[in-house]
Amino acid sequence: EHGELTSLNALLDNKMCKSTLKDFNGQTPVHSVICSIEYAADCHNFQKVDNLIEVLKVFSRKQRSNFNEKVGSTETTVYDLGRMCKVKKVQELFRGYDMILGAIKEHEEFNPQDFNSLWCDSPQEQQCQLEEAIFSLLEDWAFNPQFKIEEHRGYLKKFIFSLNMFDRSENFNRMRNIAKSKMDDIRQDMYRIRDFMAETSEGGKKVIDNNEVPSIASDGPQMRIEVKDEFLELGRQSEDMKKHVDEEVLVPLIIGVASEVLQDFKEQLGKALNGDCGDDAVCVDDKEHAQTVLQENQNWQRWFTVAKVKGAPRMKAKTKKYSEEKSWPGSEYLGDCLRAMVVCRGGKESGDTIYQTWLQLKKAFGIKKGNGRLKNNFATAGILEGDKH
Repeated sequence: EHGELTSLNALLDNKMCKSTLKDFNGQTPVHSVICSIEYAADCHNFQKVDNLIEVLKVFSRKQRSNFNEKVGSTETTVYDLGRMCKVKKVQELFRGYDMILGAIKEHEEFNPQDFNSLWCDSPQEQQCQLEEAIFSLLEDWAFNPQFKIEEHRGYLKKFIFSLNMFDRSENFNRMRNIAKSKMDDIRQDMYRIRDFMAETSEGGKKVIDNNEVPSIASDGPQMRIEVKDEFLELGRQSEDMKKHVDEEVLVPLIIGVASEVLQDFKEQLGKALNGDCGDDAVCVDDKEHAQTVLQENQNWQRWFTVAKVKGAPRMKAKTKKYSEEKSWPGSEYLGDCLRAMVVCRGGKESGDTIYQTWLQLKKAFGIKKGNGRLKNNFATAGILEGDKH
């Protein structure tokens, strides 16, 4: 309140200082400062307002993560409070260039609308600085294979991909090129891991052997729906009737049947995977919580999860495509109404584990030519010569 910024800087530089602790009102220091500013403004104590705004600037430089603290039991952050503060100077600070640029550089949350307004109204030099900050975030952090890229998906979707700067084709193309370059690096790492797996385990050798684990193609229907002709005969068997039966009758019927047997599918998958790889496979009901579940099962060798039944809009789109490209009814070509994912742990034994997993799935579900499909990318991906190219 008295502008003692030197002391505040020293406190925040001390690693023992916990600046996110809440007082008896449930407020963090930054939250408390914003409340004090509003009270000072109500009392027309504008010198105090200015002093406390300088305090917020120090926090923004030293302890930016404080702004992401939730207010009470709500989803509102201290950053949101600053943006909505009734004191205009505080709003300008939280919506301003330094605050947003700092948040981007620290990979912290910011308001995309504020960014868009700032980017649109700023001089060209500041526009370029904002753009470069975003591209640095993408290249050095979001798309960097040294980090767990999947964990950045939510941040990118919420704060980055909707930015107006990507309406410019040159910015969009630059982002796409960064992503492609990083994915090329990831693929090369994957190929090296695959080759090491083949060199260090018998199972790994078999996994990349087309004779042991052959790709299984299946261009024909994935199911037979015996009642399709009966439904068609209820009308005039016109093209419109065919389309309606295919997309509006058979697709909901498939979804209904898939929903009926979803739990059976999950149980059959669990039984197929248990027993032969040292430990039972860990079932993860929600893959968003996979890390938490695996921390409770630290000796896991495999985990699996079963997805929800695919939604009607996506099934209808595929049905329409199959009907046009193959034959009616296109819904008979739907092959992934029930979906699951099995993850094998990396390491020297991974080749054996992957091979054993394939054998178990093949046996449990009767996978063979004419009954199922297999695309063995282990055997072909990144191989630039020979029969597998």
